[in-house]
Amino acid sequence: MSKQKIIDDFINENVGLTFSTRQLCTLCNCTLPTVLSYIKQNDARFTKVKRGIYTINASIASIVESVAAEQSSQTMSTSNVFDWD
Repeated sequence: MSKQKIIDDFINENVGLTFSTRQLCTLCNCTLPTVLSYIKQNDARFTKVKRGIYTINASIASIVESVAAEQSSQTMSTSNVFDWD
């Protein structure tokens, strides 16, 4: 499995987690240059807290999926309302 795939899987499972780059290296068995390169290439997925510390952001795909699910549930709940007049 590629290092990028390993990091992808980790961040997708840990949205909202704040971590140091060194911790991510250890958890994903990657080198620091690999982790820093990944963060630079996927900067929308991370919010920098301070030097070497980041918080994982949700992916755009997961945000779209949750909004669609919410809209679907709202549609279902309003479709059961009857107008008796």
